[in-house]
Amino acid sequence: MGLSDSEILMPASGADAVRAFGDGRDVTVFAGGTILMPMIAYRRYPQRARTLMLGRAGLNQISADGRVAVGAMTTLAAIAGSGVEPLAAAARDVADPEIRAQATLGGNLCAPPSRQGPRGDLQAALLAARAEVRCAVAGRERIEPIDEFLAELDAEPRLVLGVELERPRRAAYSSQRRPHAHSYAVMAVACAELADGVRVA
Repeated sequence: MGLSDSEILMPASGADAVRAFGDGRDVTVFAGGTILMPMIAYRRYPQRARTLMLGRAGLNQISADGRVAVGAMTTLAAIAGSGVEPLAAAARDVADPEIRAQATLGGNLCAPPSRQGPRGDLQAALLAARAEVRCAVAGRERIEPIDEFLAELDAEPRLVLGVELERPRRAAYSSQRRPHAHSYAVMAVACAELADGVRVA
């Protein structure tokens, strides 16, 4: 079974995406495609009945009116240029310009580990900033603290709609990676000074 065998769903809004995702039991979510496109090329596409393509769902905005809100389909390139630290620094550190222009917040957040190394380059920055994940489960939207979301990443299917976070007063990010353009960070550390103190992840 490949992409051509899957029903393609292209919701026009976040609400449509939540309805189309349903309980998520037989759905593959297609965000930027940096992980799924190689799987298609090597005929390893997940064998699920429906593919949810979110490119038209309007989930690609960054809002900094008070708390910062970043949509799930926002590219890492857009995040890198947003000035929202330490998230922007983490995004700038991912792979190369080609990947950053295609990869998304939601895809990076939900990426499973690979044999080449861990993924989820933004996780340390999101943890340090005490981000909250806006997601949908079985047709209902909810907000989850980032640490709880990551701890239950393999639990019930959830559709990521975006993240929200307090803009830190000061922040920093650093990572160690293998010397290859497309490699994943071996280790990352982020620090954020929030209203109630300093957090390190």
